[in-house]
Formats: sequence, C-alpha cells, structure tokens
Amino acid sequence: MNFKTSYTLPLFLLSQAALADNSVLGHLDAVTVTATKLTKSISQMTQSVTVIDESDIEEQAFNDFTEVLRQVPGIEFKQAGGPGQFSYIKLRGFSAGNILFVLDGVIMNQGSTGDARHLMGQIDPNSIERVEVLRGPQAALYGANSTAGVIAITSKSGKQRNINMAVETGSLDWNKARVSIRDNQQLAGGELQYALNWSKTDGGGVHKHEFFKDHTIQGKLDYLTDTIDVGINYFRSDNKFSYAELDEPYAALSSKSDHWSFQTPDPHQDSRSVNDVISAYLTQRINDQWQHKLRLSKTDTLYHTVDLADGFLGNQLAPFNNFSFEGATYNAGDVIAINDRSSSRNTMSTGESLQANYELIYAMAELQLLVGAEYFDASAKTDRVKQGDSKHHSLYTNAEYAVGDSGLVLAMGLRADEHEAWGSQLSGSIGASYTVAQQSVFGNISSSFRAPTLSHLYNSKYGNEGVTPEEGETIELGFRQTLLQGDANWELTLWKSELDDVIFFDSSIINPLSYNGFGKYNNGDKQRTQGVELSGVVYVNDRLSFNANYTYTDSWIKKNGEWDRTVQIARNKANLALRYDLEGLVLNANLYYAGPRLRWKGDVEMDAYTRADVSARYPINDNFDVYGRIENLFDEEIEEGLGYEQPGRYGVLGLEYSLN
Repeated sequence: MNFKTSYTLPLFLLSQAALADNSVLGHLDAVTVTATKLTKSISQMTQSVTVIDESDIEEQAFNDFTEVLRQVPGIEFKQAGGPGQFSYIKLRGFSAGNILFVLDGVIMNQGSTGDARHLMGQIDPNSIERVEVLRGPQAALYGANSTAGVIAITSKSGKQRNINMAVETGSLDWNKARVSIRDNQQLAGGELQYALNWSKTDGGGVHKHEFFKDHTIQGKLDYLTDTIDVGINYFRSDNKFSYAELDEPYAALSSKSDHWSFQTPDPHQDSRSVNDVISAYLTQRINDQWQHKLRLSKTDTLYHTVDLADGFLGNQLAPFNNFSFEGATYNAGDVIAINDRSSSRNTMSTGESLQANYELIYAMAELQLLVGAEYFDASAKTDRVKQGDSKHHSLYTNAEYAVGDSGLVLAMGLRADEHEAWGSQLSGSIGASYTVAQQSVFGNISSSFRAPTLSHLYNSKYGNEGVTPEEGETIELGFRQTLLQGDANWELTLWKSELDDVIFFDSSIINPLSYNGFGKYNNGDKQRTQGVELSGVVYVNDRLSFNANYTYTDSWIKKNGEWDRTVQIARNKANLALRYDLEGLVLNANLYYAGPRLRWKGDVEMDAYTRADVSARYPINDNFDVYGRIENLFDEEIEEGLGYEQPGRYGVLGLEYSLN
C-alpha cells in the first residue's frame, strides 16, 4: 500500500509513512501548518505544533480518537471505561474549557459548557484527514478558550481518489463498518472534488448493559479554479453510550487505602450526543499577492441523559469493617444491596451557533499579513428552556515577516473581541524564530482568555451576569534541531502560563434560589502551569524508526487563598514508539507512561501506569489489507479515573478493500 508523505510534529511523531520517501526526511520546510490561518512551515513556527495525517491514523488502526491524541506531547486524558465512554481531555495542565476545538474551520466549543463535551472520545478517527495541535494560546487568531491551545481537525476531502470499505470486529463486542468514496475530476476549467464518508459502530463496555453506538456521516464538495475556490462541508456524529452506576466517597480521604468504589450495572442509564456541522466557504485569489475568504457556518448540538429509577441493581461486598453506606454500617465482606436513584432523570441540553468569518490575506516571499473579522452567535437550552445567548464580533490581524536571508522570522497577532454580555477583550501575541545550520531557537509571548459560559452567566439558580472572562498570559521558549543529515530530529519547549480571575462556584454569595441560600458563580481563583516538552525521532534505516517524547507538567490552582495541585494532571508523561516495515507488513509498537495523578477530589493520588499497544497492517493484494490493534498488551492495571474499571487488554481486527 502506498502512503502519502506526511509528518507529525513535534518530531516525536514525524509521520512513519514519510519513511517511504527518504528525500523528505528532516526537511521541516516541507511541512506546512494551516490552522494558523497563515500557511507556515514548521521551521518558522514560534510555538510548538503537532500535525497528524490520515495515514498515521490508518496505519496504527486507531478505533478511538483519544488514542490518536494521547501520543501528542502535553495531552492526557481521564477516560472512564472503554471506547466511547466518558472522556476528559487535558492539555498543558488545563482542562477542556481552555482548549479550543475546531472542525473544518468551525469552532465546536459549546456556548453552554465552553468545551466540546466528550467529542474527542467519540469522533470517528476514520473520518479525519488531518489534525493540527497548536500548543499555547491562540487567542489572537481564534479568541476565547485557547489558553492551552487549539485542536484543529480537517475531515476527509476529495483530494485523494479512492473507494474504501472496511469491516472490524474485536473485544468488548466491537463491530464497525465504514465506506469512503473520494474522487476529483476536471470540470469546466476547474477541479471538482467530492468525498462521502460513512461509518457505523456498535460496541459493548466493561460492565453488563454498557454499550457504545456511533453513526457518523461526513461529506465535502469543493470546486477549485485558478482564481476561485468554493465548497460546502457537512459533518454529523450521533453517538450513544450506556454506563454502570458509580458509588464512591465524596468526602475527602486521608489515604488511598480509605478509597472504595462500586460500579453496578444499570440497564437504563445512558447518554446521547449529536453534533451537526455545516459550513460553506468562498476563496478568491485577487492576484499573486492578495486573496480573501468568507466562511459561513452553523452548528447544532444535542446532549441527552437518561437514568430511569430501576430500583434494585445488584449486590456489592463491603470493602472493610465499619464500612458506612447510605446510613447503614457493614463489616468486610457483608453483602450490600445497591439501589438506583429513587426518581428517574431525563435531561436534554441543546445548543446552536451561527458563525461568519472573513479574512483578507497578503502574501509574498518575506511577508504574510492577515486581517480578519468574525461574528459568533451561540445559544443553548436545557429541557427546552432557553439559557441565553452569547453574541460577539471580532477584528483581528496576524503577520509573519522573514528578515531577508538572515534566518530570523518575526510574528505578531492582535485581536479585539466585543461581547454583548461581558464587554470587550484585547488579545495579542509576539514571537520570533531564528534558524541557522538546521537548528532553530524560538519564543513567544501570548495573552489569552476564557469566556464565561452561558451556564456561568444565565443558569437559573447559580448564574451571575457579573462574571467576567478569565485572563491568561503564556511565555514559551524552544529549540529544535535536525541531525545526521535529516535522519534524527529533536525539539525542546519550555512554557509558563498564568490564568487570573478564574471562574468558580462561590458559596459565600447570598442566593435565595439555592437550596441553602448561598452560592453563585464568581471570579477569583487563579491557575498556574509550567513545564517542559521534549521529543525526538531517529530513523535507523528505510524500515526502522524510533520516536519518543516526554512532558513534565506542574499545574496548580489557587482556591480560598491556598494553592493546590490541579487534579487529574500527571506531572510526568512519556511515550516511546517503534515502527518497522517488513516488505509491506507495517508493525507499530507504542509504550505510554502516565505518572501519578490526583483523583477529582484532590485528596489522594492514583497510581502511575505503563501501557503497551501494538498494531499491524498487511496488504494481502492490490485491493485488500488486513489490520489489527491490541491495546494494553500486557493487561496492566490502569487507574485513569479512580473508581472506574478499565477494559484491560482488548483488540480489534479489520479487513479493508480499496480501489484507487
């Protein structure tokens, strides 16, 4: 099978498919980044970035998008259960509310929550053509919610020409079918590109009654000419999962030995998420230097949770003597009857956004300049009751200037946001990179902010319209180098971020609507993160390569005047990967390490773990490939969300038909 040449950066994941073409190894100028809106080469970036191509996803047979991102420096997850279950992403010590998610140029963060909920754990990786992870603030480009960075996803297009069909089966009752039709042809002096990708997944879970179902359909239609590009994109993911009832201590613990948890199968407890995205764009190249682009987009989201009152669910055993549970005391080994909640719960949250973005770009050999304007209107409802609207308009500019042949590149950005609820916000960034003899030093200073969500502002009980944005500042410094005539690369990035006026639940505010008369959202907390990202790759020969990365993250939150370590964040995270191509049989092995992390309460630590994953792909003939993946090969005990049982070792086997 022939793979397109591509890269994943920082250099720990420089695309293994690139080994098929030695002429490009180590040439960072050949790698472009488009999520910056000004097309840039990696060698000139003033911040760290990772680019993942669809061939990387295909080759490692990922069945869960979280596993694609897990190998990226700075990113980690709290995942509760098997594929498609609850998934909470972290980046550089920040939670999902400080990570901006962009799909085909459309912002996916929801107005009600400020994040994309569990989309990163539920999006079908086979619908993706490219992923760009921009680490560090991107507020000058995108506005709110990018203090940690931006994850920009591009769905599959008709740039490639093929018909692809596959079926998969595996552990946890995993069954999946997918079809992809992608083509392009000359039409009336231009090129028509079209793509239609469909997949359906039906899987089980760790416990009885657990399941994961996903139905994804994605299509693109583009018409490209010398002067005008026009296109329309559609994406819909509809997934649903069921999960066991969890009981665990909510009070603070003095040691981990005091922790206990029960996961009891629940036949009627599930969550459904639906994401609809449609966008259209028009790009006109005025001349060799000038072009402008208009994109109009609409998103619709639905999040529906159901928990019927099923009464008796099952029995559990008391973990130790004098164990107290729901008003009764038990000795170790005593049988405890676990009952469901006394009343049913049925909650539906819906949201939509309208987005319009215009950009004017001037590009020459030494100078790139972008001026843009954006309009954003988001709204949300809970159980059909409107929470409120979030409207803003923005003006922004970004520029990159290469100072002759000196190797020095200067970059800057400035953005002004005007929001009808909380007023105005000014964001900026300035950076530089200097390259000489295949080595670069780079640095960047950026401001950022996280906007109040509709829940923070307008929640019927706890909302506070006086809440203002969280404000951040980040300093980054890095070094990247190419060695051995391109057969080895490494990169080092240091960062320090500060976030002030963090929004929190203030229990001291008088609130007659609250059950105890107190409590509303308010500003006042602080968060500080700093760390180191180190990554590298070595190409031993055309067939064998090794890559590795290590991230140190030190993250703290100041609440009630005291600094506490941020929960669910590992100080140490590492990844080591091997790729070997044996005459078409491509083997990948990956070793992932996550250090101790505090549980959600912040009182006790979860154990560190090391997980080994392997994958293989083999072309049977010109049309058929067989592929497989095993995660947690050695069946290690993993604590990612304390109290949640993980699936242990599991695998997937697939058969794929391709016609090019």
